[in-house]
Amino acid sequence: RQWNQALLNFQEALLALVPNFNERRFHANPSLDKIFSKTLLMEILSAKAATFKMRYIRQPERMDDLRQAFNIYSILSDLIEKMRQGYKSESFKLYFGEKVYYVYQDAVQTALLLYEMTQDKSFKYAAFTFSEKSKAAVLSDAISESQAKRFAGLPSHLLIEERNIKNHL
Repeated sequence: RQWNQALLNFQEALLALVPNFNERRFHANPSLDKIFSKTLLMEILSAKAATFKMRYIRQPERMDDLRQAFNIYSILSDLIEKMRQGYKSESFKLYFGEKVYYVYQDAVQTALLLYEMTQDKSFKYAAFTFSEKSKAAVLSDAISESQAKRFAGLPSHLLIEERNIKNHL
């Protein structure tokens, strides 16, 4: 019962957030076009996917819930790529990087669970893809930051000092 209430709340949040999305069924998800707040959409979809996954774990006969969680993680992967291109502030990158890590971690786990249950290799491939996207995101952010610092002409001793401070944190 609580699972259904949580899913209903997430669906109502999606209805309020996404213009022209009026689907009340739990399994429906909005298009990524014309979103007012991608950050909020990521939060809602992450929670919705986690709810479907947890309901499956508690009720393993509900295989469709695990598939639904996988579908939402696939949408989240696309959303993450769109968001990564648009945000540049340091504080957002810190929040975003941590959130993305957990989304991809859950996506990999979900895909591997589906592979174990179905032996469908497309889920194994999806787990690998999610994992690689997570690694690529970290690498891309590090390269961008490094290039920006070099472009700014910061002396190397300051860059080394900054790296040491970050390592201590």
